[in-house]
Amino acid sequence: MRQPYRGGLPRPEEETTMDDNGLQRGLERLVVGAVKSALLDPAVREQLRVLVRTEVEAAVATLVETGPANRLLTVAEAARFAGVAAGTIRDWVAKGRVLAYKAGNRYRIKREDLERAMAVPETREAIDIEAEADRIVGELRTKKARK
Repeated sequence: MRQPYRGGLPRPEEETTMDDNGLQRGLERLVVGAVKSALLDPAVREQLRVLVRTEVEAAVATLVETGPANRLLTVAEAARFAGVAAGTIRDWVAKGRVLAYKAGNRYRIKREDLERAMAVPETREAIDIEAEADRIVGELRTKKARK
């Protein structure tokens, strides 16, 4: 009795078509075998490790940018998302421009709050020019009177 063929590639005497599952399995085995033999080479393994790390970091960064709007971000993630330094995020929190939540001794910021804060341009406190001029003139007169 003939044993069933267990190889991935079809037997040479069998006619194959592009949708033949055996051909697909054979190609998969060929690729897996090539990858396994390549992984034995330390240089290839190191290149693959670097490539995987780079791709994972890019995927994580994309998740931060495209995650749900109510997701809580760390200060570093919020800074990366906003394109500013972490210190700027802390300044925005201190000034009340961005609402932050405390988790222990660390801030967490909702992405939707950060987006809202980024949409509003930073405004400086309005200065009454005449009052400021009067104050400066008063200081100068006081200094002059002391001399």
